[in-house]
Amino acid sequence: DSVVEICWDLSLKLIDMRQAKLIFEACWNTPYLCPWDFFCSNLDMFIKNDITSVVKQIISENVIVIQQIKSGNTKAIGSLIGKAIKLDKSINPKEFSEKLMQIITD
Repeated sequence: DSVVEICWDLSLKLIDMRQAKLIFEACWNTPYLCPWDFFCSNLDMFIKNDITSVVKQIISENVIVIQQIKSGNTKAIGSLIGKAIKLDKSINPKEFSEKLMQIITD
C-alpha cells in the first residue's frame, strides 16, 4: 500500500502518470526499493523534459501518420501534438513539431 500511495502522491505533485507508472513498476519488481529513493536517484529522467525521446516514441507508435506527414499532409502533425501532450504535459507544441520534422526528414 505504501508504494502505491507514494507513487500517487508523486504523480499528483511532481510527475505525470507515465512516470508514476515507471516508478510503481520498478518498486513493485524490486523488493525493498523505496519509490522516493528511486525517484531521487533518477531525478534527471523525471524532471528533464527530453523532447527527443517523446518524439521518437510518438514516431514509433504512429507510423501511418508519419507517412502522411512525409507525403505532404502537414495538418496531421496536430494529432501527434495531442498525443505528445498526453505523454508529457510540459511539451511545447512548437518545439515538438520542429523536432518531429527534423527527425523524420533526416
